[in-house]
Amino acid sequence: MCEPSYRKEDQVFRSEFRETELDGILFNSIITYPNPIVTNKDRVVVEIELVEITDPRIVLPINITSAMILEGTGLFGQNLNRYSLDAPEQRVQIAIPITQSGNQPEENHQLSVRLSLEYIYLHEKQVISDGLLAYDLYGRPVMQIVRDNVLKPNLAIGLEQSMTVIDLTAAARQSTP
Repeated sequence: MCEPSYRKEDQVFRSEFRETELDGILFNSIITYPNPIVTNKDRVVVEIELVEITDPRIVLPINITSAMILEGTGLFGQNLNRYSLDAPEQRVQIAIPITQSGNQPEENHQLSVRLSLEYIYLHEKQVISDGLLAYDLYGRPVMQIVRDNVLKPNLAIGLEQSMTVIDLTAAARQSTP
């Protein structure tokens, strides 16, 4: 049986910076990955920083509930640990192992990072007193803040360059001496 291999010195590491805004939240991110990337050996590292919250109805913390590497709907790797951003300028580093490959032992893929977020978004509703809507002395409705609205958006960040994914186990199954 042939033994597949690749030369580690041919692997080039890239770092990409992104500034991303999502519904009133500004993030900076640095994504670091090797090219080619070898399944079950390498990983993509996402360092994400909470820069600013521009919508005052968003309540900290902002929780990252999962991080995935995708091509379309194809899953290449995931990290299901929870991370929390509790204040502006705080950052977390998330390592996402690459555990899946494409259909061939070596293929190019245009991958993206998807972070699932969760945070409380305040909204107002009119106060009801004794079964009637409440108004102040000036005839304006009396409003109250409601904290029970949890938003769960996804932050998607595409990689600039297509990445070669190598699956050495698949290469071993398909190769012949």
